[in-house]
Amino acid sequence: MMTINEMPSLALSVHPQGVRSGDLVDLSSPDITKWLAQNQTQKFTDLATVNVYQDSGSRNYLTTAGLLTMSAYEASKSLFEVHLGLATNAAYLQALRTHIYRTEGNEAKDDDELLHATSMAEMFSLVLDRLIKKWIEKVNVRTLKLAKLDAKIMDQMHAINEQHKTKWQRLFSDSTATTKLPFMPYMTQDINEKIQDTIRQVFLTQGRDFFQQIMTLCEMFNLLYIPDVGGTDAPYGRLISKDAVMGQTAPGIISATHFTSGLGAYDVVPLAAVVVIGQGTENAKESGSDEGMPTAPVYATWPNPLPEKSNGRFEQIPLPVWLPAIYGPLDMDDAIKEANAMGLDANQYMRTEHKQRKDSMDKQQTAQRSILSWWARLAYLDIALGRDTLSMDIPLDFRAQLGYRYAVTDRNKKKMFTGFLAHITHSVVVGEDSEKSVTGEATTSLVFTHVECEGFVLPNKGAPFNALPKPPEIAKE
Repeated sequence: MMTINEMPSLALSVHPQGVRSGDLVDLSSPDITKWLAQNQTQKFTDLATVNVYQDSGSRNYLTTAGLLTMSAYEASKSLFEVHLGLATNAAYLQALRTHIYRTEGNEAKDDDELLHATSMAEMFSLVLDRLIKKWIEKVNVRTLKLAKLDAKIMDQMHAINEQHKTKWQRLFSDSTATTKLPFMPYMTQDINEKIQDTIRQVFLTQGRDFFQQIMTLCEMFNLLYIPDVGGTDAPYGRLISKDAVMGQTAPGIISATHFTSGLGAYDVVPLAAVVVIGQGTENAKESGSDEGMPTAPVYATWPNPLPEKSNGRFEQIPLPVWLPAIYGPLDMDDAIKEANAMGLDANQYMRTEHKQRKDSMDKQQTAQRSILSWWARLAYLDIALGRDTLSMDIPLDFRAQLGYRYAVTDRNKKKMFTGFLAHITHSVVVGEDSEKSVTGEATTSLVFTHVECEGFVLPNKGAPFNALPKPPEIAKE
């Protein structure tokens, strides 16, 4: 089973080799007791790997290396069945603990040279690398300040992190192409600095494992986590921009045999626009001038420009937490105080500072409006279509991948809708009927969100971010 923003999982129910449904089972057999003990012992050792091979027949197959994370048993005189819970190698991300890298040098605002990255995944990786590097550099200070036992515990936790370091590095490297957010090439220094400080604080939050921290960062930066169970070349999953929910439709089609529609409840007042409003700039006047400084806050809307007339509602959303405040020019009293303290002419100082700070303010406002326009559009898409879902069952098929939009047709190949694939469950059931003949059923269940039915186009949906990777094609049958 795979769902957006969740760890993938597998569940198996099997009979031990040589035991068939309906056979008499000797519950007093020492072999059963020994087998149960071995499985319980497994909880406290390295996890066993179970290779699961699924073949859809004429279409394709899927091989998954699963880690045994749960076992349960059902036993009676005529039944002995084993239920296994499996996770993929991505589960090791939950074992990482980055809060241990909180040191005096890492807690405070980072005074080091600003990092520069072309994608958010690369930025996450650079910030975390720096945290670990600075923690290692302070190993002697840490040893002196901590009790010997505490220092030993920290070092052991770091050793576990190092053991699995390649896993989170692979997650980030596999996400580089899909997390190049549109504002990144135009970030000002203030925005870059605030983003890095925000990321650092998330990694240093105690009580959360690494995967929870990644989910926090995804929410902050409009990203999604796409899990994998063996069908792609990203073994620990990947992060993608949320732009993908209304991105380019993948080549190929999926034919529905049965589906259930859930197009969400109607709002009493339909959505007209999303508005995001930030902190306003302070009002100030240049000495000797009647010209006032702008007092309007930083804001953006979607659609942009707004419709001239609308009977719909305006949904207001908060600023991203990683946007810095914008400060306006000095007011007269502050300028005079600063000038007197430095022995400068107050009027000249006011004019010079006014221009410098006004230029800085204008630059920040321009950059932030661009970011907030993108932010408002994604919120608009979520509010408008996030509740419009459709679930369907098809014969077992491993070709469709999470994180892409697909077109779905009826049996006559007539297009019914497009939607963002957010959940996949593959189910294979094999049994016996009353005459001991083998029976079975193999299905794939798909859940789509942000559905657009054929004949409907979301008003003002805009164009997807053009840096999104091209969706993979579904192979023809």
